[in-house]
Amino acid sequence: MTDACVLLVDTNELYGARLGGILEFCSIHLLQSTPARAPRLLQSVAPGAILLDLDRGARESVRVLGDIRKFAPETPLLWIAQSASPTIIQRARASGAQGVLLREASPSMTRMAVKKVLQGGQFFETCVEQRSEQVDSERPLY
Repeated sequence: MTDACVLLVDTNELYGARLGGILEFCSIHLLQSTPARAPRLLQSVAPGAILLDLDRGARESVRVLGDIRKFAPETPLLWIAQSASPTIIQRARASGAQGVLLREASPSMTRMAVKKVLQGGQFFETCVEQRSEQVDSERPLY
C-alpha cells in the first residue's frame, strides 16, 4: 500500500503529528482537520479513510459524524477513542464505522488498523483483544 491518504478529524495537533509520523512509515499521507473544517475539506478531498476522534461527548460526536457523512457517506471510518468499552464499540458499529482504534495504540497496531480499514476490512476484534491485554497487564500477579 503506497500513497494512500487518510483524514484525521481531531483538535489535538500533537496527536496528529504523532499519527502522521507513524503512518508516514508505510507511505500513508495524513491530512488533519478540526471538526468544524472537515465538511468543507471533504468537498475538495476524497480520503481513503477518515479517522475520527469521538471522545468529545455524545451529542457533539453525533453532530460531527452527521456533518462528515453528508460529504463522505461511503468513506471508511475508524473511530479514535480513549477506551474500547463495549458501549464505544456498539456506537461505532451503529454509526457504520469500520473500527475503533485506541488513542494509545502502539505504532504497529495503529498502522495495522489504518491499513485494514483502507483495504475494506474492519478493526473491532483486535481492539477488544488489545483492551483485554491491557486489563490483564494491570492486574497484580499475586
